[in-house]
Amino acid sequence: MTKLPNSRSRPNRGASDEFVHPNLEQRTLWSVRCTHCDLSSYHGNIPRFTSTKQLWTAMLARGWTRRDDGRVLCLLHTRVADCQELGHAMTDWTPHVVDPTALQWRYCQRCGANFAQRVRSDG
Repeated sequence: MTKLPNSRSRPNRGASDEFVHPNLEQRTLWSVRCTHCDLSSYHGNIPRFTSTKQLWTAMLARGWTRRDDGRVLCLLHTRVADCQELGHAMTDWTPHVVDPTALQWRYCQRCGANFAQRVRSDG
């Protein structure tokens, strides 16, 4: 969680007592970073919130998690961590697009990883 530096304690004064225009407003904004991918999970559009309650309400609704070990994870890394803890949620074997009569493939429905393919056995 990052507290962006701003303050309303000294109206019309900046950090070094210079005059700040009265139409400018200073306020504290909060944002959160994924432990693994930092800010890249936002793709350049970092949401900022006026309170930590507002931040967590919005981010938990988007699939972010706070793990027991202290990590804060975006949706992608939450899914990866779930697979590490619970195992992959594999799809059923399905016919492969390259050769549906001879090959089959599957992958994890949760994280999208753990892709596997095999020669089809009808036995």
